[in-house]
Amino acid sequence: MNDSLPVQYARWLKRLARFNLGESIRTGKPVADEIRARLPATIVLAAASLLIQIVLSLVFGIISALNAKKAADSIVRFICVFFASVPGFVIGLGLLSLCAVKLGIYKLGGGVSFRQIWPPAFTIALGLAPQTIRVTRASMLTEFGQTYVLAERARGLGRLLVVKNAMKNSALPFVTALSFSFASLLGGSAVIESIFAWPGIGKYTLDSILVHDYPVIQGYALIMVILIICLNLIVDFLYTVFDPRLRNNRRTAADEKV
Repeated sequence: MNDSLPVQYARWLKRLARFNLGESIRTGKPVADEIRARLPATIVLAAASLLIQIVLSLVFGIISALNAKKAADSIVRFICVFFASVPGFVIGLGLLSLCAVKLGIYKLGGGVSFRQIWPPAFTIALGLAPQTIRVTRASMLTEFGQTYVLAERARGLGRLLVVKNAMKNSALPFVTALSFSFASLLGGSAVIESIFAWPGIGKYTLDSILVHDYPVIQGYALIMVILIICLNLIVDFLYTVFDPRLRNNRRTAADEKV
């Protein structure tokens, strides 16, 4: 700490090139090993939360779109506003009280298991689902007004098939909204992990922030940046999967270069 900030930063970059994130001030252990041990728990929690969010978004978004300006639509919109307004830690404390105290189905510090994952996963998903529900509703309503949907209805196709075809064409906005949600799942679940004592990197980093463990904070920020960049690349690939026009444009551009 006696050297200047540029010298310290250059030294940190030199260690980073050897995948050395330094040692934790609090525990004295290598930060890379600590993060490597806790990262799987955070990824599992994020994946479970994302799965719940996808189910909630598709079910309630489609119900709201099919019943636009009706009672069901109003109820879904009220639920979305409610959960978007309530802080995540309030939802987490409520579910923790219900699952751990009243029902006895959750045990603090119980480790990573199929039974333990659902209360924190639902807490995170309920906070993020309102946004994707609204995106699903808006994109589905847009598709329902397209000519091909009117033609399918005129030919007497069933509602399920019409909704399925409309979902394919409204996938891009939904995937974009999910990409932002997954970034929030990885980087913003520290409070929820702390409430449920989930052994992930979010709780580990929050505990390190409280004691000013700077090597851990730096390592956490670096890992999050790398994961978000990789996530954006995956989303770009998914765009070409859901939208054939992008694949055709790339092929046309490659043919013109040749």
